[in-house]
Amino acid sequence: LWGTDDDAGSAPVILTVPVLTVLWGALIWTGGRGAFVAALIGVVATMVLAPGRRWVLAGINTVALSVGSVIAVFMSAGRPELGWQGILSRMGGDVAGGFATGRLKFWSLAYENFAASPVFGLGPDAYRYMQPKIFGSHPHNVVLQFLTDYGVIGASVFGLMAVILLASILRKASDARGDIRPERIVAVSVLIAFLANSLLDGNLYHALPLMVVGTTVAIGLLPQSFSRFSGASAGLMAIRTGFTGATATVLAVFFVLYSTLLANFVAGPIPSESSPRAQLVRNVPMVTHGMTLETWIRAWSSEDPQVAIEWAHWAHEHSPEAYRFSSLEAKLLMDEGLYEAAREHAELALQSAGGRMRLAMTQSLQPIIDATESHSGQMLFQVEED
Repeated sequence: LWGTDDDAGSAPVILTVPVLTVLWGALIWTGGRGAFVAALIGVVATMVLAPGRRWVLAGINTVALSVGSVIAVFMSAGRPELGWQGILSRMGGDVAGGFATGRLKFWSLAYENFAASPVFGLGPDAYRYMQPKIFGSHPHNVVLQFLTDYGVIGASVFGLMAVILLASILRKASDARGDIRPERIVAVSVLIAFLANSLLDGNLYHALPLMVVGTTVAIGLLPQSFSRFSGASAGLMAIRTGFTGATATVLAVFFVLYSTLLANFVAGPIPSESSPRAQLVRNVPMVTHGMTLETWIRAWSSEDPQVAIEWAHWAHEHSPEAYRFSSLEAKLLMDEGLYEAAREHAELALQSAGGRMRLAMTQSLQPIIDATESHSGQMLFQVEED
């Protein structure tokens, strides 16, 4: 939005296009449906709130989205769960059902538990402890999340607070001269996008996106004297400079750290289990989900099965996709002849997986359960015979 300022010349636009290209490309690369649509909603909200720059914003984002889509295709080559292929495969040809894929079961369970205590709810983080236990720590819908945790009364308070915050920021979206204030428009657009995505995901449950929301609200509510150089005292200027510098430093450090971890995780050949790359994942387990670590562990199993089993067990404890590594550990234990342990981890993987993943894993793990059950029976018969 700042890059479309008529008084700033063409330089900001030239810088804005590559930044947006990388962001759109990365977003498509993740293969997420809800986040992609939420980002589009955020762009549309920005265009509505800044009508004088509407067509410039549309042009810049169209170019960035087009080039970013091409980049995402190359980045996700050979990975069907990523990029446009991942987005379209999850849709399954049914737009309404595609967005709700895997979530109807979550929503149904959350609603049933909310109905048991509709006024005050079941308490914070109640979804994690519901029975029967299904995959995930939240119902992938912020309305059901707050209703289940805090009931109608608590959810109404949070909803009212969100409306007041958005209205407070939007009311000051332009100054006394009628000039738009980009930071407030951006804040409102980001919050709208987050709210849209929260209807299909848990971005208002996890700490990292909540930090982004909190920072966005703070920027949107800054006093006007913080937002304009003219008329500000030296003290306010110093506070503004310090705040901006500190915020930029924290965000830059986090971005560098997370980018380094992610690049270490997805780039290059498979490392050895004792290499610095592997130990970085072990010591800073911020990115332990997905198929990459599973690929590493499978490769290590051919050289040292015990090391692979130990890594799979560690990943099960540290990854948000615990079911994936319980399944992997079950298969590795089966190969080593540890039938009872293999059966235990196979059943654990099936219990913790949800939605489509449970159906897919049942097909791969049921043979292990059947085989280990048969083997256990043979062992018991042999013991009795002896």
